[in-house]
Amino acid sequence: RLSEAMVDTLVEFHASDYKAVGLDTLGKPDGFVERQVTNWSKRWERVKDASPIPLMDELSRWLLARIPHPAAPTLLHNDYKLDNMMVDPTDIARIRALFDWDQCTLGDPLVDLGLLLNYWTEADDSPGRKFITQAPTTLPGFYTRAEVVHRYAQRSGRDVSAMAFYETFALWKTATVCMQLFVLYQNGQLQDERLADFAQRATALAEAAHVVTLTATC
Repeated sequence: RLSEAMVDTLVEFHASDYKAVGLDTLGKPDGFVERQVTNWSKRWERVKDASPIPLMDELSRWLLARIPHPAAPTLLHNDYKLDNMMVDPTDIARIRALFDWDQCTLGDPLVDLGLLLNYWTEADDSPGRKFITQAPTTLPGFYTRAEVVHRYAQRSGRDVSAMAFYETFALWKTATVCMQLFVLYQNGQLQDERLADFAQRATALAEAAHVVTLTATC
């Protein structure tokens, strides 16, 4: 019921009439995904020498060559995951609020779904992919990633045939963030010892992203 509520809340959010509430100038939805991939490629270029991962460069090229035709723009949360939600303590299937709006913009709604899949782990995932889990459980009853995509498609009516692209993008982007944090740690700008293995985490996420590319149909 919780996993269903997470998907349904995302569908409801994406159905918001952003023009009616005065948010039509919040972002620039035209070319949003291509700009995102290009800008994150530049971020990777700035940090990759700290611990080169050739697969990340390969993934950059893969993504740039497969920019999908975007869905009609909606509001994007851009960090949609369970720890940015308030769940009703008396009803696990009721999401009371969403938090952390600093990245909210207008763009392709499947970017949000891809990010949710990025954090949604399953029992048979690699240890590397489980590094960034935000799912409370991998036990039976909680949705699989395939079930998440299926329910979102059913409830929203959107074409999800290019979902492998969006999931790959999210994993690759998160790997870049891991490397950025590792560089800050390596340079002494951050002292959190938990960051010491973030270069390895970036590698693991790149490997997970590569696995997803193998499922792509385009």
